[in-house]
Amino acid sequence: MKLIVWSPDKGDVVLDAATLLAILGGDQGGLLETAIATAGDGVLTAAALLGGVVLRTGPSAAFSDTTATAAQIVAALGENISVGEAFSVQLKNNTGFPQTLVAGAGVTLPATVIVPAFSAGNYFGKVGGTQTAPTVTLYHVSTVPLRVAPSVTAPMATALGGTGNATITAAGVNGGVTTRTAQTAARTDTTDTAVAIIAGNPALGAISGSVEYRYVNNGNFPITLAGGVGVTVSNVTVIPANSWARFLISRDGAATVTMVGVEQGYFPSVGVTPALNGATPVTVVDARVTAGSNVTLTLKTVGGTVSPNAPNIITITPQTGFTVAGTAGDTSVYNYEIRG
Repeated sequence: MKLIVWSPDKGDVVLDAATLLAILGGDQGGLLETAIATAGDGVLTAAALLGGVVLRTGPSAAFSDTTATAAQIVAALGENISVGEAFSVQLKNNTGFPQTLVAGAGVTLPATVIVPAFSAGNYFGKVGGTQTAPTVTLYHVSTVPLRVAPSVTAPMATALGGTGNATITAAGVNGGVTTRTAQTAARTDTTDTAVAIIAGNPALGAISGSVEYRYVNNGNFPITLAGGVGVTVSNVTVIPANSWARFLISRDGAATVTMVGVEQGYFPSVGVTPALNGATPVTVVDARVTAGSNVTLTLKTVGGTVSPNAPNIITITPQTGFTVAGTAGDTSVYNYEIRG
């Protein structure tokens, strides 16, 4: 019995029953995972390849792994090896960097020789040549992610205080919510590095993994957000006073993340004005008002003659209050709402 399978690199490949059984692990006595933790370029030994699963860790940059030679692989398969003998292997790249396969002597590689970060490349090999000059040809079957990251983590608020510029730690980002207070002027808060954020959040273990993050500015001054090393902040970079912004943080590289603002909103501050006196502006004391505040007034209690036009905000003093002027005869009380 023979089976024709399609390889992305070689097209149709004819497999006999023995070869198919080998690929499925029948000739390997079960799979054996071999860990290779070389910090840089490494060697995929014959024993590791024939074990069926190679777990690669260690590198801190893109790396290349060279296969054992065809002679070494054939020797490890044992005596009386015939042309067409096959084996399968899964290369699990559990690093944040691409793995490139390099052929040892007598080994022919497929077109797909790169296993992306946090992915597994599935291959099978066939023995060719002669007993004295063996060859091994690797075929690429598929490449799949090692894990699929969830889109959202369970949020946990982290308070960020201090009166000056501050650092948003990786723990704060990965908690999901940062609450900012105590600043005494406009400030700039900078995120931790992308490497630290990735390391602290399993959801970002795979490239394209993403999480939601919310920054809450409970203070009376705007905060500018800046990215640490490897972090790009876009779309929303300034959080006004008494407001919040929601971000989608996505891992887009081995050591890079993008923090994209997707939504903003305000926390309205409300109060009640003193009764207008119909002539002189009245002062409303409220430290929550800022230079960028939008203040609106609505009628609460009628007094005297209400003007057909709403009272006007005459002045705003940031972190102090504002003044309201009405028309002659209007002694009404008004509700006010501050946004920003």
